[in-house]
Amino acid sequence: MFSQPGDWTHAEAAVVIGSQLVDQDLGFSQNIFQTVTAEAEDVGFGQHYGARGAFFANRYLGAEAGFARTVTEFDFSVTDEDAGVTIFAEPLEQISQEVSVSAVLQWPRAAVTPYGVVGYAWRTSEVEGAEPFESGAVVVGFGIKVPFPRLPVSLAFDYRYIEYQDEEGDALRLAEGGLGSPTVSALTLGVVVRLNVNR
Repeated sequence: MFSQPGDWTHAEAAVVIGSQLVDQDLGFSQNIFQTVTAEAEDVGFGQHYGARGAFFANRYLGAEAGFARTVTEFDFSVTDEDAGVTIFAEPLEQISQEVSVSAVLQWPRAAVTPYGVVGYAWRTSEVEGAEPFESGAVVVGFGIKVPFPRLPVSLAFDYRYIEYQDEEGDALRLAEGGLGSPTVSALTLGVVVRLNVNR
């Protein structure tokens, strides 16, 4: 069932958990009475998690599919123009589910396996009181896998840069300004298991 490090053709299954650095300013909405501004908070560790599976046709090239769930909060502030007082409203929570496919290039070494990925992701997001909306994203990343001695298990440290398209920005953006394509830096820690593949 399990594959050994020397096997060229193999599959991998992984569970991951991590955090995200989010760059998304929703802009502002203003009238003669008040100004409303909002931006995304960074995603704390444990609020981003998922699973990935990969197949490697040889030692270096593979394909990966993944699923992730992320909880993002947006901070809103309301400024009373007459009183000059700013009130911070209750954060708005966005729950997102993402499916991704990527090409993987790795360089297996005895002590560590560095790798890079490039792919595309599709995300469905829900915010309370609004219709679900979808967005796509280009994904680029790199990481390392550190194997446990004599076990088909590795610990993976992963960084991925994700740039979402305008659909998501348009759904959340306030009246003026804001980023049309939010960007995310995802940092994850994963446990990877190598599986046997019949050749």
